[in-house]
Amino acid sequence: MDCFERAWLVIAAGQSRTHGGNDGYDDEIENFYSWDSTVAHYRDLKIDDHIVLRSKHSLIGAGVLEDIEIWSGSKIRYRCTNKSCSSTKIKKRSSKVPIYNCQVCKIPFETPGAESIEVVNYRGHYGNSFVHLTGIIDIKFLRQLSYYKPGSSHSMQPMNYGAFVEELRKLGRYID
Repeated sequence: MDCFERAWLVIAAGQSRTHGGNDGYDDEIENFYSWDSTVAHYRDLKIDDHIVLRSKHSLIGAGVLEDIEIWSGSKIRYRCTNKSCSSTKIKKRSSKVPIYNCQVCKIPFETPGAESIEVVNYRGHYGNSFVHLTGIIDIKFLRQLSYYKPGSSHSMQPMNYGAFVEELRKLGRYID
């Protein structure tokens, strides 16, 4: 396995997401991963790239991008209500009131501001190659495989696929 094969470590947050700046994506974990033109590296994923899916807490699975659908659309983006801030870096809180908190100005608020923006939508299909790998590799190790620092908040990051495959082999799992 060539360690320089194109591969992406992506976050599929599902219902456990805390980011409040948008409504999330319609990922179907075993079949496709979705993103749009507001996501870092949105144009960089290509057919035949490896894709490794993780949640905030564990590895989910892996596959190879077989097809990428692209279409124009709109989405709602949510913002901090502090007029001098208006950041999209807001989080939903599960047990505190007000429910939202801005990660930039630190001011809590009950209802975020909303705006509709035009985006290009992407849906990468990998269903025929998908392999379940839930929890097999520790999330801390997995995050270290990113070519960015482990604390990066990017939801799609290039990764060292060779090291990923080698770790799976050490654990007795093999994937193509």
